[in-house]
Amino acid sequence: MPSYEPSSMSTKVSPQASEVTSNMPDTTQGTAPKQASFAPSIRATRKGQSAPTKRPRGPWRHQVYAIKLSDEGMKAFDEEHFQTTPKGSTEEEVKEWWASRRSILGLIIPSECIAIFDLPSVNGRIYTMVHDGDGLEHVVVLADNATRRTNTKPSDDLVAKVAKFIHQEGDTPRWYRVARLGDEPSWE
Repeated sequence: MPSYEPSSMSTKVSPQASEVTSNMPDTTQGTAPKQASFAPSIRATRKGQSAPTKRPRGPWRHQVYAIKLSDEGMKAFDEEHFQTTPKGSTEEEVKEWWASRRSILGLIIPSECIAIFDLPSVNGRIYTMVHDGDGLEHVVVLADNATRRTNTKPSDDLVAKVAKFIHQEGDTPRWYRVARLGDEPSWE
């Protein structure tokens, strides 16, 4: 039986880190040296070699087909359903009131539309914020490209009913990119 010395047992690693070859003496006769293959390591990919990808990554973005809530429409909705406009207040007090009321209506109007018209909700939330230019805006979602069930645009009749309910008959829906949680709104 051959004796093995620690100095005679070494392992060579190829530069691509994809093959490992052993220098240990082979006790069987007539066989080739054994080789094992491994996937490229993370270290190898950091040195400029690209790791194989499992699937191609496309420019998919989470978008919704929606009507953006306007100040005029929210004020008309508030007057019809709540009639809470402060009377006898200064202009500055009315601005402060509207800033807080606008945020509340941005939650109430979409949740009412979801319940009344059976509209989709994005990730189970009752409201959705979208990117519009440099700011974030509240919208009433009509379709959502995240699932097959919700990615179809609704009928023109349903869009007209929703627009009338939120007092924005002249507004047309369009596709918006959904804001992530943590994005800051800029209402001013």
